[in-house]
Amino acid sequence: MGSRPPGISFKLVLLGDGRVGKTSLVLRYVNNVFSDKQEATVQASYLTKHLVVEGVPITLSIWDTAGQEKFHALGPIYYRDADAALLVYDITDSDSFLRVTKWVKELKQMASKDIVMAIAANKSDLVRLKNIDTQDAVSYAESIATNLFVTSAKAGTGIDDVFSDIAKRLLEKRKNSADALSPPQPKKGILIVNDEPEKEPPPKCCS
Repeated sequence: MGSRPPGISFKLVLLGDGRVGKTSLVLRYVNNVFSDKQEATVQASYLTKHLVVEGVPITLSIWDTAGQEKFHALGPIYYRDADAALLVYDITDSDSFLRVTKWVKELKQMASKDIVMAIAANKSDLVRLKNIDTQDAVSYAESIATNLFVTSAKAGTGIDDVFSDIAKRLLEKRKNSADALSPPQPKKGILIVNDEPEKEPPPKCCS
């Protein structure tokens, strides 16, 4: 079965402050594991996740970037050619939400114009310690035409939703821009159809 086409591949980059749980989100999503003692990411780590959206096999290449300020300058290396960005903040830390708004500004200036963005309000298991009104965050997400998802890597909630939403929107966009890409595909189909009649007649006539 190894010869099946890999479908469509998209590059997704995670951005956000250190310790907001980016790595935990990805590990929970890709491997379904969670550790309270997750090491801080240095520079970036890379994981892939295969999923099927509306019957289309999709590979998400997920780049989990370091949140610490000293690595900030590396950001463009990872998001410059990204198809999507997931911006993560910690609901108990209002500074981490401000950082998300800064990342968004930066993405709008530096990243691909049609990058798909989503925001994850992470650590919803700590809702008693919440420092940011989710409604404010939802309003902000709406103002930049994106969606906000409340997630908890620890509890495993909301995570599939946010990645599925990103994948669906990427696929939708690919379909919409596929007008430019679609001619080669029908041609392939026609070639295959034409191949068979050509191969079949010789045995009939020569047997």
